Amino acid sequence: MNEIETFVRSILGTDIEQFDYAAGGYEWIGWKKLIDETNSFDSDAAMKIVNASWRACHAKDVRLLVGPNVLKSDASVHANRAVPVFAQIFALPQLPVIDVIELCDVGSHNSPGLSSSEFIERMRGRERLMSPENRKMMEMFESDAGKKARHALDKASRGGRWKQVRHQLEKVMKTAPFEIQSADAAGLRATFLSPISKQQARKVGKLVLEVNSDVMDVMESELEELNIEMNDDQNGVPDYESAMGDWITAMGGFKLWWD
Repeated sequence: MNEIETFVRSILGTDIEQFDYAAGGYEWIGWKKLIDETNSFDSDAAMKIVNASWRACHAKDVRLLVGPNVLKSDASVHANRAVPVFAQIFALPQLPVIDVIELCDVGSHNSPGLSSSEFIERMRGRERLMSPENRKMMEMFESDAGKKARHALDKASRGGRWKQVRHQLEKVMKTAPFEIQSADAAGLRATFLSPISKQQARKVGKLVLEVNSDVMDVMESELEELNIEMNDDQNGVPDYESAMGDWITAMGGFKLWWD
C-alpha cells in the first residue's frame, strides 16, 4: 500500500474499491466509496465527507468529489422496498481538475443527439464506473433494437456537451482556480481555492451562463434564501450577470445545473 492509498483510506475508510478509468487522453487509477442514500433526497452523507476533506486532498493532489449515483440490487432490502441507490465518492490522485468533467460526463443530462453507436460507446467508456446492475442494463440496451432506435437522435445535433462545459470551465480555471466537490451528468459544484474579487465573480458568472442558462433557476432561488436582491439593468431587464456575480461571491464557488 503506497502513501497516497494510505492517505485516501484515512479519509474514506478501508471499505474502498480501486478502479481504473480514462480521462483527458490518459489512463488513471482511483478509489471509490459507496454510501447508501436510497431514502435521502440529496447527497448529504457523501457531501459531508467531501466537504470535510477536499482541501486536505487538494494539498496531496487528489481530487475528492461525489460522483454519479449507482444502483446496487445486492444491497440490504429497504423497508419501503425502494431500489437501493448509492452515492459514489471518488478519490482521484493526480487527475487534472478539469478532466473530472469528462469522467462524470457533466452537462449530458437531457442533451440532444447521440447516435446509438455513440451512446453505447459512451456507456462502454464508463463501464468501470458502473455497478453490476448498471452493466446489465447496458447489455440489455445493446441487444434491444427498439431502445437503440429511440436513442438514434438527430445526427446534426449530437452530444458531447461535456466538451463544451470543459472548454468553458478551462476559462473559469484561468480566472479563478477551483476544486470540484460534486459532478454528474446533470450538474456540478465547485469551490474556489481562495477568495475572488467582484470583477472575477462577474466574469465567472458570464462564462457559466454561456454554457448553462438553466442554472439561473437555482441562482434565483438561492439568492432569495440569502436575502440578496436581483437588480435590473439600465434597460429595466433583470441583470443576470450581476446577480450571478453576487451569487458566486456569496458561495465562494459556482454551480452548474441542467433540468
